[in-house]
Amino acid sequence: MIRRLVCGVVLASVTATSVAGCSDDSGDDKPTKAQLAWAGRICGTVKQSGATLRFPTVDPKNGPKSKSSIVKFLRDLSGSLKAQEATLRAAGAPPVDGGRAGYDTALANLTKVGQEVGATADALAKAKVKDKATLTRSLTDVGQKLARFNSYQGPTKDLRANPRLGAAFDQSSDCQRLGT
Repeated sequence: MIRRLVCGVVLASVTATSVAGCSDDSGDDKPTKAQLAWAGRICGTVKQSGATLRFPTVDPKNGPKSKSSIVKFLRDLSGSLKAQEATLRAAGAPPVDGGRAGYDTALANLTKVGQEVGATADALAKAKVKDKATLTRSLTDVGQKLARFNSYQGPTKDLRANPRLGAAFDQSSDCQRLGT
């Protein structure tokens, strides 16, 4: 039971930082150097922030230690999302016609998910976990809170809504290495 709950929490959390794996076929439009550089900068940040995440260590026999490990993971995940948000803000709107809409959506989603993950970590940190049963109850609450974000695929999914920017993500070497 504990393993399934932890797996659910981790999968929901990792989904929150995953990037879109689907490519758009945007025709013959070739992205400009500025568009490729912009997309590469975003992909580089996503890759860098995700590389530092370490999955929590869970021992059902040691509820407090397991809780601490999961709280750390969730806080690290929240920090990763905030770093992506900061980079996106610093980069500004993408250099494509109509790119502002996807940019605004990506920022709003990163902010919302990052705040919710942070709040969930804080709530779990305050939970009184003494044993397997209290850990199970706490992780059930965490899983329910994070389940709202199961479909979130990260900022590149929102940004790819613009076909020209989608082409830049497809052709940027930084994004190709990331698998977006």
